[in-house]
Amino acid sequence: MNIPEDYSLRFPEVVIVEASAGTGKTRELAKRYLQLILSASGKNQVQLNNILATTFTNKAAFEMKDRILDFLKKIALGFISDNEKDILAIIESDKEDIGGKAAGIMDIIIRNYSFFQIQTIDSLMNSFLLSSALNIGLSAEFKIKKDQNQYLRYCFDKIVEDTEKDPELFKIFEEFLKHYIFVENRSSWFPKQDILDLMKFLFSLRNKYGAGFYITKFSNEDILKQKAVLYKKIKEISSCFPDGLNKSAAKSISKFIDTQDIHFEIKTIPGIFKDNNLPMNKGKNAPESFARKWKSIVSNVTKLVDLESQVAFKPYIKLFIRVLGELKRVSRRDDIIFLEELNSKTNDLISSALSLPELYYRMSMRFSHYLIDEFQDTSILQWSNLKEMIEDALSSGGTLFCVGDKKQEIYRFRGGETKLFNYIRKEWRRYNVKNRILKKNWRSHKAIVEFNNKVFSADNLRNALSKISIFNNNDVDTSSVFEIFSDSRQEYKEENKFGYVYKEFIEAANQEERNKIVSSRMIELIASLKKRCFEYKNIAVLCRSNDEIELVTSWLLKEGIPVESEKTLDLKENPLIKEMISFLRFLNSPIDDISFVSFISGDIFSAATGLAKKSVIDFIFDLHKNDKLNKNVHFYRLFRKKYPEIWNTYIDKFFKSVGFLSPYELVVSIYDVFNVADNFEDEHSFFMKLLELIKAKEQDYAGLDSFLYYLEIAPKEDLYVTVTKASSVRLLTIHKSKGLEFDIVIIPFMYIKLKPEEGMNSFPKLNKDNNSLELLRITKEHRKYSKTLNAIYNKAYVKSLADELNAMYVAFTRAKLELYMFIPEKSGASFNNARHFLRDLPDKWGTEHYYKIEERREKIRQLSLHHKQDWIDFLKDEILANPPGEDRNKLLEGEIMHFALSCIENLHKNDEESVINNALAKARTRYPFFEDFGKINDKLYDIIGSNKAKRFFYIDSGNIYTEKDIVDYQGRNCRIDRLVVFAKEAWVIDYKSSRRLKDEHITQIKGYIRAVKDIYPDKEVKGFLFYINDIEAEEI
Repeated sequence: MNIPEDYSLRFPEVVIVEASAGTGKTRELAKRYLQLILSASGKNQVQLNNILATTFTNKAAFEMKDRILDFLKKIALGFISDNEKDILAIIESDKEDIGGKAAGIMDIIIRNYSFFQIQTIDSLMNSFLLSSALNIGLSAEFKIKKDQNQYLRYCFDKIVEDTEKDPELFKIFEEFLKHYIFVENRSSWFPKQDILDLMKFLFSLRNKYGAGFYITKFSNEDILKQKAVLYKKIKEISSCFPDGLNKSAAKSISKFIDTQDIHFEIKTIPGIFKDNNLPMNKGKNAPESFARKWKSIVSNVTKLVDLESQVAFKPYIKLFIRVLGELKRVSRRDDIIFLEELNSKTNDLISSALSLPELYYRMSMRFSHYLIDEFQDTSILQWSNLKEMIEDALSSGGTLFCVGDKKQEIYRFRGGETKLFNYIRKEWRRYNVKNRILKKNWRSHKAIVEFNNKVFSADNLRNALSKISIFNNNDVDTSSVFEIFSDSRQEYKEENKFGYVYKEFIEAANQEERNKIVSSRMIELIASLKKRCFEYKNIAVLCRSNDEIELVTSWLLKEGIPVESEKTLDLKENPLIKEMISFLRFLNSPIDDISFVSFISGDIFSAATGLAKKSVIDFIFDLHKNDKLNKNVHFYRLFRKKYPEIWNTYIDKFFKSVGFLSPYELVVSIYDVFNVADNFEDEHSFFMKLLELIKAKEQDYAGLDSFLYYLEIAPKEDLYVTVTKASSVRLLTIHKSKGLEFDIVIIPFMYIKLKPEEGMNSFPKLNKDNNSLELLRITKEHRKYSKTLNAIYNKAYVKSLADELNAMYVAFTRAKLELYMFIPEKSGASFNNARHFLRDLPDKWGTEHYYKIEERREKIRQLSLHHKQDWIDFLKDEILANPPGEDRNKLLEGEIMHFALSCIENLHKNDEESVINNALAKARTRYPFFEDFGKINDKLYDIIGSNKAKRFFYIDSGNIYTEKDIVDYQGRNCRIDRLVVFAKEAWVIDYKSSRRLKDEHITQIKGYIRAVKDIYPDKEVKGFLFYINDIEAEEI
C-alpha cells in the first residue's frame, strides 16, 4: 500500500496541519484518530485510552466524536463511499482485517466510553485540578463558578472594612487616593466603581498570562519629584529664551509656566520637547548652554513619561493583591474555583506542587498521542500546562497532531498565540516534524473563494497598509501580518462553480443617516433573497458587537422579519417567560399588584382559563372607574372574589404551597396546570430553558426569592436559548460565528477598529525570567515623548491589525453561496480602515444564481413535547409518608429497617447469618447514633424466617434489584424497595411500617406496577405491600 509521505505514520512524530477556512479540519482530526487506532498492530498497537484529543468547545468535541464513530461504523459495515476512501488510504492495515478491527474498537468504546478521550481543554484542566484538589486547598467536590465579579465586589468591601484595623492596608488606600487625585487628576470623589472595574481587569489579566504582577520600586512621590525638577528646568529656560527661538515655541513654553504648577499633567507639556532639535528660526543657532538645558529637559520629559507609565497601575496592583488574597480565602471557604482561573490554577499546580509522574498517578491515565484542535487559539498558559506531558509522550515514541489556522486567531484577547506554530517547528524538530497545508475549500463557491484570495493577497495587503499612516513608518514591522496570510490562497471545489459577492460603500454625514441607509438596504436585500427562494434560516447577519445585534434586530422585527439573535433568544426578553416571571413575583410577594395584573392579562393565563384578555382589562378599568381599589385591598383579593372558580382551579394551590416547594417543582407544576406544552408548542425551548436555569442555579439560589434576584443579575450568556423551531434570520457576532457556515452572509457594518491596548490604556509586558507581568500605561502623550513606549505601542498596534484582519477573514469565509457587506466611512469617530483593503476590488464578484431548494433543505425530525408532572399532588406522597406528629424514633427505626432490607439481596445459596450481619454493619455505619440495633437484628431474623416473606428473599431462578430507580411515562422517578424479575413475571415489593394510609399506598404501588410493566411489557407484573411490623405481604 502506497501511503503519501506526509500521511505516513511514524513514532515519534509531530504533525502540524494548517487548515484554512472550509478545508475540513474536523475531518482531518477524525482521519488522524482513525489512523492511530486502526493502523498499528502488535507492540505498536495504539490503545484507545492512550489518545487524548482536545477542542475549545463542547460542540466541537461532540462533532469530532460523532465523525469518528460514523467513520468507524461505515468501515465496520463496509459502507465507505468514494468521497471517504481517502480515509482508508492512510490506514496501514490489511483491507480484509480493517472491518473487523473497526467493529472491535466500536465495541471497546461502547463498553469503555471513558477511554474515548475527546474533550474541551477546559475540561482537561478541570480534571487535573480535581485529581489534586487538596494541593490547591480545595476538596475533590469543589464547584466551578462562572462569574467572579460578585465575589470581587464582596472581597473589596471586606478589605475596605479591614482598613480601620490594618495600618498597612490603610497606607495602601492612602497611596491609591493620592495617585487617583494628584497623579491621575481624577475628578470623581466616588472612585469605587473605577477601582472595581480595574480589579476585574487585573483578575482577567493575571489569569490570561498566569503570572503575578511586577511592582516597581518607584512611587507617586518619585513622579511628583520628577515633575518638580522638570517644571523648574522649563521655568528656568522660559526666562532666557535665545535670540532666534521660534515664537510659537516660546509662546507654548510661557503658557505652560503661566497655567501649570508642579502637579501638571503630561498632556500639558509643550510638544516641542519631544526631541533634541531646537526650534530655531532659519539661520539662527542657540547658545551651547541653552542647547544643553534643552537636551536635559527632553531627557527629563522622557524619564518622567517612562516613570509615570511604570507607576500608573502600582496603587491598583497593590490593592488588587490584597483583594486577591481575600478572594483566595473566600474561595477556600466556599470550596469554589472560577472558570477564568482554570488555566492559571492548573499552571500553579503543575509548575510548583506536582511532578509529572504524580499527576499521571492521580489521574490514573497517561497519554501517548495528542490531537489539538484550533491550535491558533491555544494560549501560552494552556500550552505550558500541556507541554511537559506532550514532550514526555514524544520522548517515549508518542505523537502530536495540531490543527489550526493562523488566519482565524480571533481570541488573542484570551491569550491565543499563533507563534506556537513556529515554536513547535523549531524546538521539537528532533521529533520528525511534518507540515501539511490544506488548500481545498469544500464550503464556499467560486466567487467567494476568489474574492477572499484577492482581499488577503500580499499585494492587496501591502497596498492597503501603505495608506495607513502609522505603517509608513520604517520602525513598524508588519512582517507578522504577511506571515499570517502567506498561505491564504485557496482552491474551490469543482462543483461549487457559482457564488456571489456584493459590497457597497456607505456615505453618510452621521451615524443616524448611516443606520437609515444600511437598514433600508438590508430590508431590500432580504426581500430580494426571499424572491429567489431562499428561506430566512439560510441567512446570517454577522455583527461586531451585541449593541449592533440589538440595533439590527430592531430593524428586522419592525418589518415583520423573524429573527434569531441574542435579543430574541434572551430568556427574559421572551413575552411568555416575562408572564411566568410575573406570576412567580406575585407568588413570592402577593402585594405586588403589577406582577399579578401582568400575568392574568397575558397569553398563558388567557389560553389556560379561557378568560379573554379583554375581560381582564375591562375588569381592571371598571375597578378604577368605580374607585373600588384602595391601598388596603390588593388586587388579587378582588380578582379572587370576582372569579372564585378560576382562582381555585388555577392559582389557589400555588398561592398556598409556594413556600413548601422548590422553585423547580413549583414551575413544573405551573407548566402542568396552565398546559403550556400544548398551548405554546413553538415556545417550548424557552420554557425548558427556564427550568434548566432554575435547576442549574438551585444550589446557589435555592428559594424563589433568591432565584428571582438571580434573574435580575444574571449574565446574558446564562439566558441565551440555543434551540428554536421557526425559520428565522440568524444574527450573531463574528466571534460566535467561528466554526459555522451559512448559505448567505450579510455584514451590515464592515469596519476595522484598531485597539492596541489590553484595556484602560494598559500594555502588559511579560518578564519570562521571573514570570512576572509588568503593566504599563501608554497614552498618545507617552508615545510622543518616549521611543521605548512608542515601540511597545507600535508592536501592539500591528497585533491589533492582525486581529482585525483575522476577524474579517472569519466573517468573509462563513459564506457558502453569497456574501454581502456594507462598508461605512467611519469606524466610531475615525476613518474606517477596512475601506483601504476593499477599495480596489470590484463591487460585484460573480453573479446571483437560483439554487435548487431541495439541495439545501434540512431534514428535521419533530419530537413530541413532554408533559410535566404536577409536583404539588405528587409530593403529598412524601408528606404522607412522614406525617406530622409521628413518633420520630419509630420513623427512624422504619428508615433503618428499609436500609437494612435493601442490603439483603438473594439468600438462595448464601449464608443467612453472614448476610444479615453484613446488612447490620452497613446500617451501623450509615446510622452511627442509633443505639438499639439489637431490635433491628431480631426483626430481620423474624422477617427472613417467616414463611410469608421467604419467597421474596430466596429466589432460585430470577434477578433481585433493591432500591431500584426507574422512570415512569410521566418522567417521575420511582424508587422500588425490591424488584424480583423472573422469566415470565416481575414482582414489585414495597415495604411499609403500618397499614395507616393504605389507600395512598395502593395508589403508589399501582404506579410502580405500571412503570415496571412499561419496561417488561411481555411479563406479568405483580405488586406486594409488605408490612414490616406485622410481617405480612398483601398482593395488590
